[in-house]
Amino acid sequence: MNSIYKYILVLFATLSLWQQTTAQTQEYVIKAVFIERFARFIEWPITSKVSDTEKPFIIGVVGINPFGSELEKLYKNQTIKNKSVIIIYILDYKQIERCDMIYISKSEQTKVPLILEYCQNKPIITISDIEKSLEMGVHIAMGMQQNKVVFAINDKAFEKSQCKVDYRLKQYATQLQ
Repeated sequence: MNSIYKYILVLFATLSLWQQTTAQTQEYVIKAVFIERFARFIEWPITSKVSDTEKPFIIGVVGINPFGSELEKLYKNQTIKNKSVIIIYILDYKQIERCDMIYISKSEQTKVPLILEYCQNKPIITISDIEKSLEMGVHIAMGMQQNKVVFAINDKAFEKSQCKVDYRLKQYATQLQ
């Protein structure tokens, strides 16, 4: 009888873990799609490499990759700004300069100021879901509210990067709690 209870406990624990993993995976699938949607409503300066149609659009993931293979799947046949997309996983912060957009993973929470220093005054859009990342200076912060992915925009960061965010994207931005 005792082994039946252990079996049931293990079953419930496994189901709970599976649900959490599935929910987190779904969250990052949505966040991966948001990255492309953000790019639609951002204008990079004419002097940036985004204007060069010969070069791909590069998205960098800084830190531990929470997306799994979702970014590669999504951008395999997708374009951004009429350019092919390359996903790179950044181990050395000097690689950030190659990117048009970067996603800063939660694993890099203590290093956000250093990462933003590499992006300072450059047309590299920074995105993160680290708590208080907007206050730290990222362009776009994402979060979860009422089981929905939401985002907030840092106008000052956009001004410094010389990138412009379309008012239509701002309409959907929210205040992260």
